[in-house]
Amino acid sequence: MRYENFEIQDFLQDEYFVRWVRYPTPETNYFWKLWLEKHPEKRELIALAKEIVLNVNLKAKYYPSSSDIIDVLENINKNKKSTRSTKRAFYVSLVRYPNRYAAIFLILIIAGGLYGIGISWFENQSSKQNVTSQMNTFSRTTERGKKLSMVLPDGTQVKLNSETKITFYEDSELLIRVVNLEGEAFFDVARDESKPFKIYTDRVETTVLGTSFNINAYPENENIVVAVLTGKVQVESKNSGTLIDHNVLAPQEMYTFNKENLGISKSRVSMDEIIAWKNDIIIFKDASFQEIKNTLERWYGVEFVVEEGVEVKEDFSGQYKNQSLERILESLNFTSKFSYKLEVNKVFVKNK
Repeated sequence: MRYENFEIQDFLQDEYFVRWVRYPTPETNYFWKLWLEKHPEKRELIALAKEIVLNVNLKAKYYPSSSDIIDVLENINKNKKSTRSTKRAFYVSLVRYPNRYAAIFLILIIAGGLYGIGISWFENQSSKQNVTSQMNTFSRTTERGKKLSMVLPDGTQVKLNSETKITFYEDSELLIRVVNLEGEAFFDVARDESKPFKIYTDRVETTVLGTSFNINAYPENENIVVAVLTGKVQVESKNSGTLIDHNVLAPQEMYTFNKENLGISKSRVSMDEIIAWKNDIIIFKDASFQEIKNTLERWYGVEFVVEEGVEVKEDFSGQYKNQSLERILESLNFTSKFSYKLEVNKVFVKNK
């Protein structure tokens, strides 16, 4: 879909545009930000369409009167000028842009009569110009105990770890490929120098052209970690929209961003250990109980139940390839001061 050919009525009928105005998300904000940068001549039109969507809230089968429509348009400048100057500005605009406002009147009256232009219509009815016609979209989620390998529409190969959600969209007109990631994934990005590949994970933005790397960004983790296997990766950390750090990673380098104290570190790393999960290998290296708990719960789809009063403060190291949970718990029982017992889908932890 080519939005540059849209008139005001097209934007008002476009479900993707209306959803962005009413319920903006990081993905839609990013899309429209880039689009407006490429089409600055449309800023006035977009601003007007947004105001109409935000101000109009008519019920189905209601026919708006001319005064209703004028009220909506006049409210666009409410609190910016006096009542007299607002009305004058409106009528000047009406004379200056007669076709634009005629189109607004027409679309509001038609929409009000046939469908209603309440937001419920935009949310519940199928639009002839929906999001799938605007861009390639792709979304997947893995559950506990599951992993998934797949290929994105642009040819990028991805493997998702357990409890991971990925949303991808690509727009040929804007020359962008964007991913939102929650969890952990390994990417082997299809190279396309005309369309950088961006991954958003909380407050860290990763940009590549074509390379392979791993991102660990589970919500409960203190850190967001980006590690590069091949090629180069650009990483930016932000807090409340403000840039904190900008870095470029080479192969075998790892970038760590602490979400609590905003601390940043860059180091050399063994990628074999970082991406071991791809090959069904679990590696614990001086891992805390919380790390072990999170990993095993996610990996095997179980729940840890800790006996009241028990505080596990010891660290644990070990490596397991295609091992059962029972086998790992046996190792923990042997080396730990605490006992681990599996019953159905729960692991009970208590003092020995």
